[in-house]
Amino acid sequence: MDTYFIISTEGEQVGPIPGEQLINHGITPKTLVWGQKMSGWTPAENVPELAAIFADNAQQNPDIEVVAVTTENGDSPEAETGTEQPLKTKHSTGRYWVLIVLLTIGVIALGILYFMSRNKYDRDTSSLRNNVSTLEQERDKAVSDLTEFKSSVSSVYPIIINDIQIGNVNKNNEVDIDFGKSIPSYKTMYLEPRIKYTGLTDGTINLKVKWYCPDGTIRRGSSSPAGFSQSESIYINEGADNSVTLQGWGNESRGHWGSGTHRIEIWHNNICLKAKEFNIL
Repeated sequence: MDTYFIISTEGEQVGPIPGEQLINHGITPKTLVWGQKMSGWTPAENVPELAAIFADNAQQNPDIEVVAVTTENGDSPEAETGTEQPLKTKHSTGRYWVLIVLLTIGVIALGILYFMSRNKYDRDTSSLRNNVSTLEQERDKAVSDLTEFKSSVSSVYPIIINDIQIGNVNKNNEVDIDFGKSIPSYKTMYLEPRIKYTGLTDGTINLKVKWYCPDGTIRRGSSSPAGFSQSESIYINEGADNSVTLQGWGNESRGHWGSGTHRIEIWHNNICLKAKEFNIL
């Protein structure tokens, strides 16, 4: 009995198979088969040799399906070649399943990466919030400590005097020689001190002044407080780059101050805040 080629329902090439064994491979009368003595693909029931086999096995119902196989030029394999012809199989269904599995794996992987990234983001955000909260608490404590420190310091040093400048004014408090300029003795009338200060608080404070003559004696008058030349209450502003001019000391007649090196001291609560020497020409 001759041999034949078939394609199974699984898309695999099967053959050559002896005719009497085809029934065992699940072919049906409609299955296309091809043999070396055949000119093309033919239903198995039209092959006399196979029709006799089906007649003897009429009760069987095989599930194997075959498909036609062609050569590269589109023709059926020719019998005279006497060789097995390569058959093209269809794997579309298998490829779809592979794509579906790969896509599913990709989606799962992306989901895992997303949740891992999200968890890390949440942890980092929580840590950052805790750090910010800690820094805010430290800032508030520093502000509180600074306020307390300023309060304690301002009770003793309400202002920090950065500089003292002396100016010459007349009895109407009009500036005759500007503050910080050289003052000749013959032009002196009332000498006024202008102080530049940094205020540690807002409010009114009392300052006392000592004017020293070149010989070291303190200028005093009938209304001078004990140990000082004059006393004055002033209002100060908190912050830097502030200035205020104190009352002058002298006389409306010119030439009241003699030549030489004089000295001024400004005091608050028995503490000297600033001292400065100045020359009268």
